[in-house]
Amino acid sequence: MEEPYSPVTDDYALWSCEDEDATETEVIQLLGALVATTKPKICVEVGAYTGLSSFEIGNALKRNGRGHLHSFEIDPRHAATAAERTAGLPVTVHPIADTEYDPANLEEPVGFLFVDGDLDNRSSSLAHWRPWLSGNSIVAVHDSLKWYDVQLAIESVEYLQRIDIVTPRGLTLMTLAPEA
Repeated sequence: MEEPYSPVTDDYALWSCEDEDATETEVIQLLGALVATTKPKICVEVGAYTGLSSFEIGNALKRNGRGHLHSFEIDPRHAATAAERTAGLPVTVHPIADTEYDPANLEEPVGFLFVDGDLDNRSSSLAHWRPWLSGNSIVAVHDSLKWYDVQLAIESVEYLQRIDIVTPRGLTLMTLAPEA
């Protein structure tokens, strides 16, 4: 399906998505490439939806020969679909809000964090996972150029580097400054 209208870019029709709630196909491919390139041991995805990005990240981890994705989805039907889609990959789909999960249960710090899902979750998710990020973690936040509340959530964290990638909804990549 063609990406629905977006005020972020006049060329929104160049992007595609499975449905209007899914992340842009090209963004999903970029997420997989980032994981393949940086080779994190632990990845976290907030908002699996139907598991399209979970599948891409899980495949990258499998090709890397190491790593695991913890994916969170609050809608039980979507969580089941994501779990089915990622069967056989190093992916665990948790049918809960990410902020209900205790990151102390992870065996390593988080090397890659992808925050998507409900538009109102960005600030709480970034705050929840911040103490558990490794020193060189990449944080990717979806919908970052289209929605003001997501922009505010990004501005609420102190980052060392930030790249805003223009897509119909926007993807911001960051490395976060150490906590004081």
